[in-house]
Amino acid sequence: MTINNTQIDFSEYFTERAKRRRINSLASLFKYSKNDPNLISIGGGMPNPDLFPFITVSTNVVEPGNNTINIVKYKENGLDITLNRSNQNGSKVEPLKTLLQYAGGKGMSSLVDFTKALVKASHNPKYKDWDVVSSVGNTDALNKALELFLDEGDSILVCEWTYPAAIQTFHSSGINRIPVKIDGEGMVPSALDEVCSSWTGEKPLRVVYLIPTGQNPTGATMSLERRREFYKVCQKHNLIIIEDDPYYFLQFADTPVCDTKQATERTFAELPGIDRLVPSLLSLDTDGRVIRLDTVSKILAPNMRLGWIIGPANMIEKIIYHNETTISQPCGFAQGIASKLFNDTW
Repeated sequence: MTINNTQIDFSEYFTERAKRRRINSLASLFKYSKNDPNLISIGGGMPNPDLFPFITVSTNVVEPGNNTINIVKYKENGLDITLNRSNQNGSKVEPLKTLLQYAGGKGMSSLVDFTKALVKASHNPKYKDWDVVSSVGNTDALNKALELFLDEGDSILVCEWTYPAAIQTFHSSGINRIPVKIDGEGMVPSALDEVCSSWTGEKPLRVVYLIPTGQNPTGATMSLERRREFYKVCQKHNLIIIEDDPYYFLQFADTPVCDTKQATERTFAELPGIDRLVPSLLSLDTDGRVIRLDTVSKILAPNMRLGWIIGPANMIEKIIYHNETTISQPCGFAQGIASKLFNDTW
């Protein structure tokens, strides 16, 4: 394990399977065809995009501040979103010819760029070498994160009550759950410390999984002080933190929950309500030990199957390689609509 400034290189924690992952040789060709619109590459089995049958894709969305239920009930006019076949009229969002073509494992550039700006705005990671990769939601993201660090027979620290789908994922992967006591603010740091300090298992404990905001199934949300205490315990025992946080932007604090300096550090342009969001574990991470899972499932719609993973660049690189041999990247329609919504509409 090496330390670069304050960031720690956790690559020795990678499973042998993760260490063997390399860039897909076909995916490595995409950059050449992307840079030349007149080049039709048959090397990667890429069809001619002029033959795609989709001319435009349009939808109508609510205006910011309006209530979705009222839009449906009263048939109020919303905002139009249109994805064009070739020309997006100056928008940074890719046209359908690009959105629907084979591509690499990171995701469409316009959406990745937006999510990186959002991460910078809302979390402001404390180390420089971080990156983002698209996922098809947090269930997919969790599977990718687990494969990065845990083999069959390994153990993972979890809240004594936790997300049922995560439990099933651990079970099917042959990963043992080590329960940690929770209270009204989620996982108890002293209990985590006790479990780690008394551990006598054959393999070391290396990963802790939790939902810090609106914990499923208890609904508990960690306070800022609790998050700091939790992070210190993870530093003490050198744990990787999988921060599964689908409810982060659904916090409803009446008053600010962090001081002015912390709020300012996390603000870009005018991001309303930023001081009412409890700083994430990612925002407290100085070591590069947090891998964060985000999704649009709770803020747009679940079956868009779209999210993103944030963490140190060497971890994200391995997940990109994993994507290239599994999902490739999320659905082009979903990425295009979300990117158009976030970049041009809202």
